[in-house]
Amino acid sequence: MSLLSLLADGCHNTGDYASSVNYCAEGLELAQQVGNINQEANLHVTWSMNLFEMEQLDEAFRHIDMAIGILEKEARKNPCYQTWDDLFYALGMKLSLLIDEKRYADADAMHPLLAEALNELRKAADTPDGVVDRRRCEMDACYSLMAYAVGNKAKGDSLYQSVVSNPFSLTPEGENFRAICLLPAKRYDEALYYLHRQKRFLQETTDTVNWDYIDPHLRMEYEAYCGKGKWRSASRVQATMLALADSLRKRERSEDALELAEIYKTNEQAQQITQQATSIQKRNIYMVGFSLILALAIIYIGHIRKVNSTIHSI
Repeated sequence: MSLLSLLADGCHNTGDYASSVNYCAEGLELAQQVGNINQEANLHVTWSMNLFEMEQLDEAFRHIDMAIGILEKEARKNPCYQTWDDLFYALGMKLSLLIDEKRYADADAMHPLLAEALNELRKAADTPDGVVDRRRCEMDACYSLMAYAVGNKAKGDSLYQSVVSNPFSLTPEGENFRAICLLPAKRYDEALYYLHRQKRFLQETTDTVNWDYIDPHLRMEYEAYCGKGKWRSASRVQATMLALADSLRKRERSEDALELAEIYKTNEQAQQITQQATSIQKRNIYMVGFSLILALAIIYIGHIRKVNSTIHSI
């Protein structure tokens, strides 16, 4: 079940939404059979994200609402870090989808639910250090982004200050949330400062030939240069995005080809084994037939000898 969940997430991250949905469906069936509530809800979230990318918006929100409903009941019944964090994650994903769809009133109405989940997460005795800071940073960044989008600069600036004062925003990953807020505020130089810091960190610690590096990191860098009117720099970043995307598609095609070759090789070996088994079966049939004929011949020869012996005695 955990493997199916990982496969669903992996396919979603690489843009293979149809395969991800298939893994979600298979994982959900298994999660329901064994009664794993959290895994069931998380698979609904992944399914929702796939449907959103496939522009099936009504179904996307239906699945994420199912996840939230499941987790709300579980959190009330079994309040602990895992259930409240899973609920906050599901609520946060719905918030992001609503903001992407510019449904700002619906997004704003979710704030009490997120605040409650965050408060319960803070109270849970088994919550690891730093988790509450991270979740608060994510929530404030989303609402800051929304405030700038609707033209409420004062609220956007206030929420950005909340992000800046959060200890998580001082980490390499947390600096990305600063950039997310600074772009809609049109503070492009500051956004580029944090994006370049994160770029150096990623290049030193990870393989940057991946879709996550293209979007959101390079996409945000491209938007910042466009906002500054630095078209040559924006063009350079765009060329990097296209080159990486092309490289990733070639890698995926190569992996598909290797997988097909392995399947063909396996099928060919299976066919050879079948042919060998058929040959052995035929040989065994021939051997049994020959043995029967030989046995009959021996019996016949014995009978002839016996008859001859009787004739000679007469």
